[in-house]
Amino acid sequence: MKRMLLIWGAAMLLLTVAGLGAAGVAAAATELWHRAYDGPAHGSDAFTAVVRGAADSAYAAGYAAATGGHRTDMLLVRYASDGTRKWVRLWNGPASGNDRCRGLARDAAGALYLAGSTAGRGGDAALVKYSAAGTLLWSRRYDSGHAQRDEARFVLPGPGGRGVYVVIETLTPAGWRWAVMRYDGDGSRRWLVRRSIDWFPDQWRSQDATTDGSGNVYVAGWGQFGDLREPLLISYSPAGAPRWGFNNDSIYTYADAVAVTCTRDGVAVATNRAATVGELNGGWLFMVPYATSTWAWYSDSVPPAYSWKFHDVSSMSNGHLLTIGRFLNGLRSSGFLQEQDGATGAGVPDGAWTWSDDVDCTGDFVAVDSSDKAWIAGKHGAGLSVLHYEPGSGITWTYNYTGHEASRALALTATSNPGACVAGWARDSGKSANAFIMRVAP
Repeated sequence: MKRMLLIWGAAMLLLTVAGLGAAGVAAAATELWHRAYDGPAHGSDAFTAVVRGAADSAYAAGYAAATGGHRTDMLLVRYASDGTRKWVRLWNGPASGNDRCRGLARDAAGALYLAGSTAGRGGDAALVKYSAAGTLLWSRRYDSGHAQRDEARFVLPGPGGRGVYVVIETLTPAGWRWAVMRYDGDGSRRWLVRRSIDWFPDQWRSQDATTDGSGNVYVAGWGQFGDLREPLLISYSPAGAPRWGFNNDSIYTYADAVAVTCTRDGVAVATNRAATVGELNGGWLFMVPYATSTWAWYSDSVPPAYSWKFHDVSSMSNGHLLTIGRFLNGLRSSGFLQEQDGATGAGVPDGAWTWSDDVDCTGDFVAVDSSDKAWIAGKHGAGLSVLHYEPGSGITWTYNYTGHEASRALALTATSNPGACVAGWARDSGKSANAFIMRVAP
């Protein structure tokens, strides 16, 4: 990483920092370990989710190529804090077809819930529960009856860490729809809510989901009416009642909500906008109070000269927000980070940074630890990178992984003994991708 650009305050004074070792910015970082998992069929494998376990262990979930045909199994692996692989679990659904995990949650008792899809009538949604020791406790399938496709996209711990919420999507003859389900720890489904969103009759899809301290669920995504696509945020109560819906009627043809997080001031939702699908035009960050669907403030503070997109947003214990993404820097993408006051949306000193190199760079995932320090995972050319951000100091180091010819981050979690675990895939030329996990520290 050769160049870093600092955006300072409202005046947007641009300063070039010639290398991360300049201006008191440390370039050192430590890779504690990395591990690759090659499944029994030696095909394409990947971790798509990761959560922290007891004693800074890590659980990584995804999929692995399975023997006996062109199919995959759900994959769950536990790693100790030193990188020792403790056990591997593969789940083959009843149809012995393609089974994949998209989301992973850990409840208060340490049990693991894998959410994704399994082979069925076009594909069914699946939820699989394991104990902390790796014992399969139960599995559940959901078939909407549309004979097309159902999949679980997000799984979130339930109120008090008991049971889980699951956000599913169904491909109907009219288009995509989402629904929210709540399961108890014994596998019984408490409720399912599939609400018709009247102002978007064509379809609506989910991009992110979260919960607040009261157990309310927030699903962010987009809704479509004809050629118009708009950001969408729906809130549900722990009892399954839709509380309110928020959407922003923009002047752009295509807009969507891509990330959502809960703060002490409300629900922050990051949205992108474009004249056509795939463009990088920019976006807004909205703060929506918990009790209403009317935004309290919105921010559009990245320099308008750049075309850019949000990728993720996270909250800090001091009420601040961190957003990350990418913008076009000539012919290449550069990553960016912003820290803002959650109460007002105002930027903070030393709180806006970008990073670039001679290859494409992005910020894709952000996780904040208990000391309000942040970890960012993203793209660095054909490989992945991890950056560390400290409030008041900025980005203090970066680490570009080069152990494989290509690698990609698909999930990130902070560890308690400061550091982070990044999960995804890695591969070398002429070989299939392996599931990949790496732990880094300052």
